[in-house]
Amino acid sequence: MKSREGQYPAPEALSELLYHWMKVWPDAKLDRAVVASLYPYIVEKWREGWSLLQIAQTACSCDDGRNIKASPAAIRKLPVRRMTLPPVEAKPGSPFGGDEIRDVETVAKLKQKIEGVGYEVESIGSLLKAAYLAVKTAPPATRDRAERTVQQLLAKQEAKRKIVEEAQKRLADMEAGRRPPKTERKAKVAAAPATPAAQPEMKTRAPRTAKPKAVPSAPPAPPAPPAPPAAGPRSDDAVEDELTAMFAEDDKQ
Repeated sequence: MKSREGQYPAPEALSELLYHWMKVWPDAKLDRAVVASLYPYIVEKWREGWSLLQIAQTACSCDDGRNIKASPAAIRKLPVRRMTLPPVEAKPGSPFGGDEIRDVETVAKLKQKIEGVGYEVESIGSLLKAAYLAVKTAPPATRDRAERTVQQLLAKQEAKRKIVEEAQKRLADMEAGRRPPKTERKAKVAAAPATPAAQPEMKTRAPRTAKPKAVPSAPPAPPAPPAPPAAGPRSDDAVEDELTAMFAEDDKQ
């Protein structure tokens, strides 16, 4: 274990030790002067390797001088959770009194609930006294309404009283080192399954229609040869020459 020589216990641990002693001996005086006188012994044991919670349970009693028995501080079960905090300005090496320690947030809230809701229970009790008197003095026409008011106040007071009792029990369990039953523990909220992201709607495309193949157009007709010039009236010699040529062709055949 790392040496603690020259070091001092953390203020948080000292506040837990004082809290334990204050619960065991509620009438004991544990102011700054008393703690300062015990502090050298606490530091000595802590530097030897003891935790402050172990030191809190080492006290013994020997009332008759012969029989040694464990003191109430050793018998009392230590809280499972931290119950107190040191003063804001506390530093290692500087003792402080039990009247200077603070409640942790959970304990402070429970105490505030017990006190605040308990005051509401008392206030409803005062209203009930007036409501009972109203029932006795109410005329028959309004007596039913007065009685309903009494029942409503009784139900409300009972609900508030249960809140106070539950808070007191929770605080007592914490101080006694008892864990709350499983049925009273906060249930872990199961993570809801992730909702799958909506898939984008697929657009349905119309089937493609095959485009008709283009029929090759017929090549353009060649230009018509120019019409021969209109023949004018032929001469007799020309006609005679053409006839002579035709007869000569027949003779060859």
